[in-house]
Amino acid sequence: MKVIDKKTWKIRRCANPIDYQAGHSRVVLCIHGFTGYPGEMAYPAKRLSVAGWDVRVPRITGHGTCGEDFCRTGVPDWRRQITDEWMNLSSRYNEVGVLGHSMGGLLSLDLAINYPVSGIAVMAPAIGFRKPGLSFLKLISLFVERRPFLWEPDPAYSFFDDRDDDDDEYLGSEYWSWTWFKPLVSLMKLQSETERRLKGISAPVLAIFGENDTIIGNNGREVLESGLNSAFKGIELPGCGHYIPYDPNPGSKEAAMDAVIEWFER
Repeated sequence: MKVIDKKTWKIRRCANPIDYQAGHSRVVLCIHGFTGYPGEMAYPAKRLSVAGWDVRVPRITGHGTCGEDFCRTGVPDWRRQITDEWMNLSSRYNEVGVLGHSMGGLLSLDLAINYPVSGIAVMAPAIGFRKPGLSFLKLISLFVERRPFLWEPDPAYSFFDDRDDDDDEYLGSEYWSWTWFKPLVSLMKLQSETERRLKGISAPVLAIFGENDTIIGNNGREVLESGLNSAFKGIELPGCGHYIPYDPNPGSKEAAMDAVIEWFER
């Protein structure tokens, strides 16, 4: 008889889901990034709420807890969860928009291929990601779970969520101090699949990129422009890096959300 592992992990305070429910007829589903947590989308969620939208920011499974939890998950879990979130919201609201950052942007595009999403905005989406050595990830993942990665907290970044003082340090030690091979392989597989199926998206797409994004790069804009049949608008933020929803570059996150709100209001 198979033993079911019922082990649970504590969810960090900053990783709790964010909900703004004011009884509006429209809602935005916000999706955070790879090894991220809902608090990363706290500023976009607040801006959307003030603009007259209900907002839902779920914690993607395996995130915001610990590395052991994270390495047991992958794209199949994340896709199923986001689909469930969208179906639940679409049964309760007249209009459901989707806003995703990084991996969340990729999951947003994947969702729109399979379901009639009202509109999409993506920030630094994990698409068009090309770096030497990625082809070896699958082989490495068969033998190595993770590899140390240099990470240090950066005081330039501000937080806009509800959190404990040690949340950033804890998540840094559990997630950002490692390269996780199996989840990365799973993510790259979804990227390739999504790029091949972009023509299946009927919703209008807004894509925002950071000029100085050294993590994902800006190839995604060309991929989306050439692959989409639906309405598309691409924006590049000068001086901005990858972490658009909370980037420390003055004015970047504000400009990004101005564009997102205008896009959804259309």
